[in-house]
Amino acid sequence: MKHSTVRRSFALLTMAAISGLALAQPAAAARHVVVIVWDGMRPDFARSDVAPNLAALADRGVRFMNNHSMYVTSTEVNGTALATGAFPGVDGIVTNVMYFPEVFAGRPVDTQDPVVIEKHDQLTGGHHVRLKTLPELVRDAGLTTAVATSKQVGFIWDRTQDEQARKGCITLAEGATIPEKAIGGIVAQLGGDMKHFDDHKPGRLSDDTWTARALTEALWKDGVPSLSVLWMAEPDASQHQFGPGSPQALAAIHNADACLGMVEAALKQRGLLDQTDIIVVSDHGFSTISQNFSPVKVAKAGGFDAVEQLPEGHTLAKGQIMVSANGGAVGYYVGGHDKETIAKFSKYLQGTDYAGVIFTSTGEAGTFKLEDAFLNAPEAPDILVSMVWSDERSGNGTPGMVVSEGGRVRGQGMHATLSPFDTHNTLIAAGPHFRKGWQNTLPSANADVNPTVCEILGVKPDPKHTGRVLTEALEGGKAPEGEPQTSTITAHEGAWTQYLTRTTFAGHVYIDQGGRGTSPKDVSGLVAEPHMAPAAK
Repeated sequence: MKHSTVRRSFALLTMAAISGLALAQPAAAARHVVVIVWDGMRPDFARSDVAPNLAALADRGVRFMNNHSMYVTSTEVNGTALATGAFPGVDGIVTNVMYFPEVFAGRPVDTQDPVVIEKHDQLTGGHHVRLKTLPELVRDAGLTTAVATSKQVGFIWDRTQDEQARKGCITLAEGATIPEKAIGGIVAQLGGDMKHFDDHKPGRLSDDTWTARALTEALWKDGVPSLSVLWMAEPDASQHQFGPGSPQALAAIHNADACLGMVEAALKQRGLLDQTDIIVVSDHGFSTISQNFSPVKVAKAGGFDAVEQLPEGHTLAKGQIMVSANGGAVGYYVGGHDKETIAKFSKYLQGTDYAGVIFTSTGEAGTFKLEDAFLNAPEAPDILVSMVWSDERSGNGTPGMVVSEGGRVRGQGMHATLSPFDTHNTLIAAGPHFRKGWQNTLPSANADVNPTVCEILGVKPDPKHTGRVLTEALEGGKAPEGEPQTSTITAHEGAWTQYLTRTTFAGHVYIDQGGRGTSPKDVSGLVAEPHMAPAAK
């Protein structure tokens, strides 16, 4: 076995973050920052023919050409990274669906579910998320916040139940609020019946429009707070159902763009547009499914005792495998962390046609350790697999195909892999603190948003954060010294070979891509061509 690595410890990265390498002089505190998340927005759709408001924002501000989603490239993982400014292994949320046997012994659970959050917080002393989130930090500094999300991920951003600590600030997530009584006032302000959210419907355009109205008309009724967060469920929902680049997905992007326009119009009406920094970011990129499979069936075919749910009252037996399905990634929790089972099963996975990159807690032959992708939280699975991907185009003219677990089929959309079409995502920012009409080619990541907003607002970040202030994008700021250094690590076992490509810059590591083979694929010239999509039926 060969396993060459260029490893950096969390300690080194955290020290780099704390030291503030090449920081600009602290800017005067901005009056307002608005962070808008377009769930699943690929950067190659952030252009004038698809999203004119977003393209105009980029033209007058900064377009980050080399931004990275944190791996695993999924919503809850990156929702937490955006909120905390930290690697998943530091903030504790490493996949959307995780197995917390002390919370629910029988099955993995969704980490954004408010019931899960509350119970896990109770059991861990408030450490469902291990760092303070951006809204919490902003309020600690005596400033105000408003969080409005079309998905439950808002409860990860701001789950504070203590009304005194909230200081009158409201969190709205998928039609529910903290404090609970606040929803009545929002509905009354919007002049209609309660919005009914459905996370399983094909498109969620109306959910996004309602949530954007709730922010700008209700939560901003008595003034725009220092920090506002608007998270839209699209284009993620439509891309899952119809594939990225489909007419339905393009319509969802257009609707998200209209919501951005709504925010800008509300700020302009209040005379605050030129005093507000607007940051538009996506949690991850997106790919199209080439084929699907059942991870439980595949494991059972190899003679392993794999389950997705245990009978009531049962616990995971030694050597038994709990499957945590996450679309383009699958986590495997091994009962008793049995090393023999971990070794045998990771070897078995190398012979499947869906495994792209395999991570293990024990660094088994032919695998990377979880820490190589900064996933080594105590609650992480014993084995994590990123699915196979290719740069082929879909029927919608969009490059990037992936294998996915679950019931979605070829032509529908998925993410959570180490494909560069999943790891590279949208980040655009404009406002008084950002450079004008500039493209930033230096590497950046979702974990960098939190410390950058803290810098703008004059707020002290959590000392455990691992992101960096994007000083090169700020007015009067300077880029950190040195050039980005890209390297690839490989792991071999028999006929199996896998790689992971990472870029190091200013003491921070960015994950570019990973897959089967020994070297990365150059996909730099491949962009979506939505005109190739068939007409909507």
